[in-house]
Amino acid sequence: MTREEAAKRWEWVIENFNYFSVYLWPDQRQELLASIALLRGPVPDPETGLVSCGCGKRLVLKHNPGKCQEPYDNPSDPENWDFPPSWWVECEKSSLSIGKRYNDTFSEYCGVYDSAEEAITEANRAMGYKEDA
Repeated sequence: MTREEAAKRWEWVIENFNYFSVYLWPDQRQELLASIALLRGPVPDPETGLVSCGCGKRLVLKHNPGKCQEPYDNPSDPENWDFPPSWWVECEKSSLSIGKRYNDTFSEYCGVYDSAEEAITEANRAMGYKEDA
């Protein structure tokens, strides 16, 4: 039995439990609904596509457009300014970051992912989300 099959079974129990000989109190119903949510695992935010961090706070998608703001070696040399656009994900509360690194001159953060979709997918996977579950 998969986690989703177990969650559906518990939903059926909640819907049909009161029709039998035992009454299900509202607080018991809420506890079962919370258990179902835990069985299903994290759910992505509809706006960002990211699940919550393990600490309970939001994950935030970060982007470096490819220009260094403070080149380390030679600010007058435009070659030091060009870095490919990159994405990474950070928690708004904890120090968790997924795919974050320094650029080659150690002057600012860059990401390891080439697209926002890739960063979102990897961050969700790191938080335990499975699209096919």
